[in-house]
Amino acid sequence: MEKFDQETLEAVMPEENGLFPEKISLAMSYVPNQPFQNLYDEPTALSRGTLFKSLDFPFVGAKRR
Repeated sequence: MEKFDQETLEAVMPEENGLFPEKISLAMSYVPNQPFQNLYDEPTALSRGTLFKSLDFPFVGAKRR
């Protein structure tokens, strides 16, 4: 992990300068509703790890050189 000096930290995180409120949320997420359609049957869903066929993506893994 990179270490920063105080001047760099103040430039990157200016809340100390009064530009941000004291309590600010770190992130907001948006999760759309998943329609219950195109579903696997129960045994297949358990083996695949998802009920939804549209969310079933193959794990490719890391590429080796």
